[in-house]
Amino acid sequence: MCVFFKEIIMTITRLWQAGAEIGNEVEFTDKTSPFFYATTAKKNTGAYSFADSGSARYGWKTLPATRQARVGLFVYGNTSGNHGNCVTFRDASSNKLVSLYWNSTGAVEIRANNVLKDTEPGLNVLEWHHFGLDTKVDSTNGWIYAYFDGVEVMSFTGTTGNADITNIAIGNLDAAGDVLMYYDDIYVDDTTGESPAAVPIKRFSFITPNDNGNYSNWLGSDGNSTDNYLLVDDIPPDSDTTYVFATGTNVFDSYAMTTGTLGAGESCIALIPTVISKREGATEQIALGTRLSSTDLIGSEQSIGTSYDYFWERQIAKPGGGSWEQSDINDVEVVIYSTGTF
Repeated sequence: MCVFFKEIIMTITRLWQAGAEIGNEVEFTDKTSPFFYATTAKKNTGAYSFADSGSARYGWKTLPATRQARVGLFVYGNTSGNHGNCVTFRDASSNKLVSLYWNSTGAVEIRANNVLKDTEPGLNVLEWHHFGLDTKVDSTNGWIYAYFDGVEVMSFTGTTGNADITNIAIGNLDAAGDVLMYYDDIYVDDTTGESPAAVPIKRFSFITPNDNGNYSNWLGSDGNSTDNYLLVDDIPPDSDTTYVFATGTNVFDSYAMTTGTLGAGESCIALIPTVISKREGATEQIALGTRLSSTDLIGSEQSIGTSYDYFWERQIAKPGGGSWEQSDINDVEVVIYSTGTF
């Protein structure tokens, strides 16, 4: 008798990341304006972080519905005052499902449906530290695991709710709270089918256009296609003053980039081209990619709306295959490609 086993390989899927390096809050779906904001006052990586300025001040990001997810981020906190929820997975009605919570004594808590499940009073949050939250929402067999700089510090198993996670809120959701908190290097993954595990510590460095690339086919707001990189390198973005645009499908533009230096023991897991884009018609789309050693790697078509929004394409493999090395980061071009119907 022969017995065959089917191996099921689960996939961890990136849902969102935000490094604040655009210099505004466009990486979020929305925010409580103007009290959740990008700032240079404190930063973990690069020049910016996000800050909330007290009670009921936060940003949130809409996510594809899931029952299992993890979030990793760096937090610079306070131990005085009552801050409340700082990282919260929510359902479609904005109900709190799972939260990382700072209480009035400065202790950090995990909560399910806004009910305390575990607490850790001994964490130094007066400097940058990494927090990870791994959760499964289930009416019986749910879990929450919290990690501080990669080490498990709190956990709970049992009832965590019975609704899909559809967004994540960063900042203080509560009306009570009076302290300033900072957040940087945020990412959210769908972990459906995975077992609980320590949330990896990741940072998001930013490189920007600094020269012409191989393609110069989009039109610039200055009326030509010369030195287009000068029209897309402003941080923060300049509110529709300078830009590039395509008037037809299958049109490429690309830009040489500044570089970033990998530190000792660091590796580049992915390069993530990002744009802020909108459409003027009904069916235009955009695709993002990279170019290296005369080889293009273009991502999937993405539908864009009539208002400016944030789009990204996470590329783990470089053009031609293989992992990203320092020399690749030095030489890469970012490519934008018009698609859809014009």
